[in-house]
Amino acid sequence: MGDPGDRTIIGNTTPRYQFGLNLNFSWNRIGLVAFIQGVGQRHWYPAQESAYFWGQYNRPYGYMLNMHTGDNVWTEENQNVDAYWPRYRGYLALNANRSMNVTNDRFLQNAAYVRLKNLQLNYAFDQRLCSKLGLQALSLYVAGENLYTWSPMFRVTRNFDPEVILAGDTDFRSTSGTDGDGYGYPMLNTYTLGINLTF
Repeated sequence: MGDPGDRTIIGNTTPRYQFGLNLNFSWNRIGLVAFIQGVGQRHWYPAQESAYFWGQYNRPYGYMLNMHTGDNVWTEENQNVDAYWPRYRGYLALNANRSMNVTNDRFLQNAAYVRLKNLQLNYAFDQRLCSKLGLQALSLYVAGENLYTWSPMFRVTRNFDPEVILAGDTDFRSTSGTDGDGYGYPMLNTYTLGINLTF
């Protein structure tokens, strides 16, 4: 695979096959609008300093992650040959020449995703009621953004947002010069309740 420390060989985070789908439905003054978007192919190889992925495999004084416990980890008591994580030992992922950090496809993550980017439900009031209130139109709506995300990567870790899995800001633990530490700010869930008035 080339130089063991060269993650660009398999860790290219460039998204491919980007797609989006707009849905619009209305019935009896009730409207529903949805926007679904995603990426069909994207790979991510966690950088050495991706502490929320490597956890204590990187540094034993680091984070103890839930995904590094249970049946998915090989132990003397749980000798599951299909366990995703190997027998625990600190510093296995610390440097490029350590066994878990030599570039390989075992820990290469499938960061393709589908996201419900926007969903809006609205109700338009009857025109007779609007006329009585001195309005041309009146409607209420509730909307949400980034409501749900699915990714194959979530089988291994849910600690990263597949849409923004690049390096974070340089003042926030970002691994300088790489795009694989996963410390980019995640997309926020937002909710909006509103009213539209037309005089």
